[in-house]
Amino acid sequence: MILVAVNSRTVRAQVERLLGEAGLRAVGVGTLAEARAALAEHDVTGVVLDDWFPDGRGAELVGELRASGGLAVVSIGALQGDVQANVAVAKARLTTELVAAVRAVVDKPVGASAMGRVLVVDDSRTYREMLRAALTGAGYRVDVAETGEEGVRCALEQPPDAMLVDSMLPGISGAAVIRRIRSEAATRRTPCVLLTASEDASQELDALEAGADTFVRKDEEIGIILARLAGVLRSASTPAATTLAALPQLPRRVALVGDAGGPLATLGSLLLEEGCETFGLSMGEATLEKCATLEPDLVLYAAAVDEAMLAFCREFKTLAGTRYSRLVVLDTSAGRNEAAAVIQAGADDYLPITSDQTIVLARAKSQLRRKRVEDENRGLREHILTQELEAAAQRALAETRSRHAEEMRVAYGVAEQKAHEAERARLELEQITEGIPQIVWTSGAEGNRVRFNRRWTDFTGLPNEDVTHGVWRRAIHKEDLRRALKDWEGSFTEGLPYTSEYRLRSFAGAYRWFLVRAIPLADEAGRIDRWFGTCTDVHDQKLSEEALRRTEKLAATGRLAASIAHEINNPLESVTNLLYLIEMNVREDEATHGYAVTAQKELDRVAQISKKTLAFYRESTNAAAVDLGGLVEEVADIYSVRLERKRIVLQVENETARRPMGLAGELRQVISNLVTNAIDASPEDTVIRVRLCDGHRWGGDEGEGVRVSVGDHGHGIPAEVLSDLFKPFVTTKGQKGTGLGLWLSQSIVERHGGKLRVRSSVGHGTCFSLFLPMTAAAPGVDGDSMGTMLRVIGKELLGQE
Repeated sequence: MILVAVNSRTVRAQVERLLGEAGLRAVGVGTLAEARAALAEHDVTGVVLDDWFPDGRGAELVGELRASGGLAVVSIGALQGDVQANVAVAKARLTTELVAAVRAVVDKPVGASAMGRVLVVDDSRTYREMLRAALTGAGYRVDVAETGEEGVRCALEQPPDAMLVDSMLPGISGAAVIRRIRSEAATRRTPCVLLTASEDASQELDALEAGADTFVRKDEEIGIILARLAGVLRSASTPAATTLAALPQLPRRVALVGDAGGPLATLGSLLLEEGCETFGLSMGEATLEKCATLEPDLVLYAAAVDEAMLAFCREFKTLAGTRYSRLVVLDTSAGRNEAAAVIQAGADDYLPITSDQTIVLARAKSQLRRKRVEDENRGLREHILTQELEAAAQRALAETRSRHAEEMRVAYGVAEQKAHEAERARLELEQITEGIPQIVWTSGAEGNRVRFNRRWTDFTGLPNEDVTHGVWRRAIHKEDLRRALKDWEGSFTEGLPYTSEYRLRSFAGAYRWFLVRAIPLADEAGRIDRWFGTCTDVHDQKLSEEALRRTEKLAATGRLAASIAHEINNPLESVTNLLYLIEMNVREDEATHGYAVTAQKELDRVAQISKKTLAFYRESTNAAAVDLGGLVEEVADIYSVRLERKRIVLQVENETARRPMGLAGELRQVISNLVTNAIDASPEDTVIRVRLCDGHRWGGDEGEGVRVSVGDHGHGIPAEVLSDLFKPFVTTKGQKGTGLGLWLSQSIVERHGGKLRVRSSVGHGTCFSLFLPMTAAAPGVDGDSMGTMLRVIGKELLGQE
């Protein structure tokens, strides 16, 4: 988008029309305020600026643009102050120069991205700085030199991408500078544009003979200079191939397009004298195709500059046959200088047809010289690239062979190392399986033949290699065989892990309990190809679990016996006293006295029986600090086999360091009862959570203590059973339960001054919460507690409320 900031509506409309016809989008404003608003609103790439506005001067806007990074500015008025535009175009020459000037400073010059550094050699400071500003605004980096000697030194120290050289310089002339540049290998291909303010045609001839690529007069507009610079940069954009000697000299072929007679015929004769091959082509639709077929080195196109001519120039460098050919336009129209438009379209040079023949011939020879340099460069470059490609192919082939050999060597080494590692892993696994205390076994996919480690032979006395189905069955207890085979058949059929528990016979004939597990192992296709299993001795754990269960039953029986004996003692003493009094009062009646003595003897026998029963269960009164977490761990160890058999995880969360006073044996009975109830109620593959934490007594009491919670995800307890759960003989286990465990647990907790509660939801699970205080020095014994328990049991037995 081009911003047209012009106060005059007529001039602004003319500028917008010219830009629009050239294919450039434009937006016009009449004040500086409108210009600033348009800059903020639109994506502006360049500005056409007048000098005077109702609200300020154009130099103010240029200063703002320079301060913000700068847009290219083309002025159509004399800006006041030190700030100047990139290019200035007189209002009288808008129609001929404006579009070229805008394109020169706004469009990025062809080749500027690859050759962006220009050396300006001119002794005029004013003209030199004007060129610097215009070139900088067009996107070039600019270096300057005041003398020919300084220019040569700068070019040789750091070769530029292009040079603009004044013909008249102090010291050596501009032609001498170009000759020196052309004589050095580092700068031989550097494009050179000769500048002059003189009307003497000999200067142009000297410059072209010296090796200049084109000739520009200083009085021409800056847009034309930028266009010619872009043209020579475009023609010299091929990368350098080498600095070796040039290719053999070949005749140059020149195509003359236009009328056969007149100046064009004269040029053909002069070129023939220079040793060139010339041929004429008439203008027409097939001219471009003929040029592409003949592939000339130079085309001299003599015609008026119109849209057809510009289209020819634009397509000339796009065809394969003329891509590297040079194109010089000889303008037959009079009165207008179309150099900028023609070179912008793609031509390499532009001259009016009325130019001096010697000048035209020099220009043509300059283009042929440039063409020859580029041909030499391309030929050498292609030759070297071909050699490099061949060398690269040979290197690639050698590297490929070397890489394949190395890969084979590495692959062989890797395979050998893998084999050693596999053998070492097998030996290590064998050592591990032989060293562990468990019986380890593997079987094939069918499960018929089993291989055991040495622990199997050590225990059973049976062989451990290729043990058949019938052999290892002989080691299983007859009562457990059917269940073990059924479990194995289910796991084998479903391809699921196998877990079972049965007794194995030792070589001495004794049986011990083992926990047997196995997992299926699949191959890469997902098919089970073998089984891996272990047999773990859990006999001692089973005995501990059974002993704990018997101890619990014995404790319950002892409590019941103690409570009965305790309650009998009191009325028994009363009856004994009464019989003593009866004996004393009936001494005169021998028969009655004999009966009383006999009754007293029998009561003595009853008292002895009561004392012996009371001694059956005797409470310990040695209270001590109890580690509840340790008790939970002991119970977890005892019931670990049952937990593993049902694949239940016992999750213990010990969040307290407190140790309440109590009797460890009784509290172990309580925790054991709660955990076993949770195990019985929980389905397989669930979690039982035991949590120990600091707590307070329920019901508003401030007493501190420890709270133990045991929660499961079992079937839950119905509401009609929940209210009577802590009464004797109430159970949810049917025939498997006695109904005394929770009643006994509650009595133990209450004797320790604590509380036992329960929450349950049918289908979701049950949670028992136990609170033990810290303040109780020892469990108290209520004198009437046994009587209370007996009354409760009696009522339950009699069905009373």
